[in-house]
Amino acid sequence: MAEHLPLSLIPSQPRANQFARPFFYARANLNGYVSSSPQYRVMVHLCKEIGYKMFAVITFIAFGALGITALVFLSLSSPSHLPLAIVSLGFLLNPIFRVAISSYRKGNEQEIFVKIERGIASECKQLTQKKSDEFRADLRMAGIMPYQIKGIDKIRRLDSLKAIFARYIYWQKRAEHLRKSAQRITHSSTAARNGLKPHQLRPWTLSAINAQRKEALTLTKEHLITKTRAAFMYGLIMHPFYQGDLEDLCHFHLQTIEQIYLDQTFADPEANKFLVFHGKRQIWINKKEAQEISISGLADRLFRHVKS
Repeated sequence: MAEHLPLSLIPSQPRANQFARPFFYARANLNGYVSSSPQYRVMVHLCKEIGYKMFAVITFIAFGALGITALVFLSLSSPSHLPLAIVSLGFLLNPIFRVAISSYRKGNEQEIFVKIERGIASECKQLTQKKSDEFRADLRMAGIMPYQIKGIDKIRRLDSLKAIFARYIYWQKRAEHLRKSAQRITHSSTAARNGLKPHQLRPWTLSAINAQRKEALTLTKEHLITKTRAAFMYGLIMHPFYQGDLEDLCHFHLQTIEQIYLDQTFADPEANKFLVFHGKRQIWINKKEAQEISISGLADRLFRHVKS
């Protein structure tokens, strides 16, 4: 598997149609995730990453050099005004440097998206090497029959769904990797805690065990988010002409680790709320349901009221 990615960014990923391929590539009315290739998205995110980071670096260097030059000039020409100039320059450069820092952070986000899209591109490359019959077999293995795909008669070739299937495969593998990692750490911390005798309970020992529990909770949260995105991609295979995004169907009820601890301690029913579906009624599922439900079942819940 690829290196661990900070998947807390996933709920705010670029929208499906934001980076649709140019009009001479795009197929009319298909969702942007279906019609755009991962390679194209890699290029777009890479250009944005370079742009954001270059802007940040140039801003730091340019205004930093300007500020130093001004201070040197004042120290030589009018030393008595130097303290006032330093304070004034600090007030002047502070908002500029904040913009530069914000730009660099956006560049780091784009770097994460580049890694994600490269992983998807790798899956897509493997699929493109398969023949149509092999791809149909992969769809059947995932529980998808061609006649179940909405608007299949409008799609010239079933192979045009390879890009969105690659996205599903990528997120499904990421979700499984995170699930196993969280499970392994949970078992490790539980075994360590149960293996301690009363006289062995030291603050630093308990601190290490709590750190493991915290990591396991974080990985579990990221697993459920990733699983939901895999379910969304699965649903898009069945509804390739759907024009919305995951955030149009639901939103995550995310909490900090500290909030989870407190809510579990006081048995707050809101503690286990995980995914809230949009619609006339605010239907939601808890963390346990999200862990137990299959990806195809979660996709069915997400797209239950989608008509396209």
